[in-house]
Amino acid sequence: MLLLAFALVFAACRPKPSREWRADDHDDEPGTPTQVAGPTPSTAASAGDDALAEATWRSNCAICHGMRGQGDGPNGPMVKAQDLTDPQLLGARTDEQLATVIKTGRGKMPAFPQLPPAVVSALVRRIRAVGALPK
Repeated sequence: MLLLAFALVFAACRPKPSREWRADDHDDEPGTPTQVAGPTPSTAASAGDDALAEATWRSNCAICHGMRGQGDGPNGPMVKAQDLTDPQLLGARTDEQLATVIKTGRGKMPAFPQLPPAVVSALVRRIRAVGALPK
């Protein structure tokens, strides 16, 4: 649990990358203020949520589901962890249903009610993203 807390604090405190230079940055009129480089607040929050979700995945989910969500983590066979990349599974579940399972648990999967809603949403996005990758 202490490792999870450290990972969450570390992920939240990392410096955010600045906006990459674009060719249209030269289109500004002389004398007009330029936009300050950096992510917008919503983008910064989303990036932070994604980082927290990744830390949560690594410390809590990958032990059973594996890093790619295929149910091949070290404890996966023992608990019969679901393959979260299965198109039939993903097609049959809404984002809300996936979020509910994360928060309340199911079968041998423990509940994670303490996770903030934004992190749960980021975990659902991660599950959908790995499900879309070729196997």
